[in-house]
Amino acid sequence: MLISTNQVQNVLKVYNQQGKVKKVAKAEQTAPSMGADKMILSDESKLVQSVKQCLADTPEVRADKVAELKTAVKTGTYQVSGRDIAEKMLGRTLVDRLG
Repeated sequence: MLISTNQVQNVLKVYNQQGKVKKVAKAEQTAPSMGADKMILSDESKLVQSVKQCLADTPEVRADKVAELKTAVKTGTYQVSGRDIAEKMLGRTLVDRLG
């Protein structure tokens, strides 16, 4: 899965906007209510929470892949074609432009 810089920036913008909304909501409170407390999450807030959970569940380093590549480099069997490199570069460019 490719995650572009733009996608990360969009998630951070939503997260920062949520913080601003919470500050405004606190400032607008005039008197405490005597009823039961309620919490209503916006769709954006739910999205941010699910993205944060997904990121937390994703391992930062794929140890099995790293070990496999280290072995291939040490033994001299690691080879990447120019075509593969070009495809990855183009794919990353497209993801950045779309995200």
